[in-house]
Amino acid sequence: MKLNVVYGPPCSGKSTYVREKIKEGQIVYDYDEIARAITYGTHPAIERGNIHQYIIDYRLSFLKRLKIDEELKEAWLITSYPTEEFKSFVEGLDVKYKKMDVSLEECLERLEKDESRAEKEQWSERIKDWFDKHGEEVKRMPLKPKEREYRNLFEMNPVEEKEQEYRVEGYATTFTPYLLWEYDGVKYYEEIDSRAFDEADMSDVIMQYDHEGKVLARTSNGSLVIKTDDRGLFISADLSKSTAAREMHEEIKAALVTKMSWAFTVAEESYNSETRTRKILKVKKVYDVSAVSIPANDGTEISARSFLDGVIEKEKQELLERTKQIEIFKFYGGRK
Repeated sequence: MKLNVVYGPPCSGKSTYVREKIKEGQIVYDYDEIARAITYGTHPAIERGNIHQYIIDYRLSFLKRLKIDEELKEAWLITSYPTEEFKSFVEGLDVKYKKMDVSLEECLERLEKDESRAEKEQWSERIKDWFDKHGEEVKRMPLKPKEREYRNLFEMNPVEEKEQEYRVEGYATTFTPYLLWEYDGVKYYEEIDSRAFDEADMSDVIMQYDHEGKVLARTSNGSLVIKTDDRGLFISADLSKSTAAREMHEEIKAALVTKMSWAFTVAEESYNSETRTRKILKVKKVYDVSAVSIPANDGTEISARSFLDGVIEKEKQELLERTKQIEIFKFYGGRK
């Protein structure tokens, strides 16, 4: 069985490409077309909501059927991006991948002309998000030990008062839930408990650039202050103690570096399967806060996946079991 997987961002022309290439007797899985079919077009295209899982369940059945179909020779599947989990699942099929060769500008231009997509602003954000995640490779942060986790901070802001000329302030994290990871259209969230730092080791936290290189500030000499308040984990750094620190302040002040990341380990956590939210109940240690050149870094993604791999795999197994039980019910239920 040959499976042609066509992928790319919204408005990249995936469906048009398949319509031009598909031949008589072949079949295609197209998320948007299935969504329209099972709702008679009543759901907004940008927000599938509670029908998303129905469409994903069908994709699972579609792929399972392809593996045992001895008559069908070729099929097509349209997706946003083939994840490693997807590639693993389709092993055994003769899979050919086709990435739509389009630019961000081309997709946005097509969006403006596409009358079927009414929610232009939301679609625009989704297109940009795709290119942020899957566009050309850029320099990434070096990987760190697996047990250490990384998260992006909010913007780091210079303090304007003259007597604090080299000071910058911001929040390592807040106590508001945030998006941790999105897998196959399913969103997973994370939340830091307001008492998570009560017993955390923050005895000698350092500030660096991209989690490596020279130390720009540190708590042990008073140039870095880290404390919790009602909003989250607040940090304030005095970047006047070295030439490298002052140069970093200039880059932050000039908005050349605007984002930060922090490194930590978890002592206790919980997971709510209904809201798909991981809650960090206790932070074991905070290692560093770093100004970063690329906020969406490999360290953040890998540490998120190190937790979610087990969660996603469990949900996949539960879904497979439900599908299996439904198929058994249909088989025996239809017999006299």
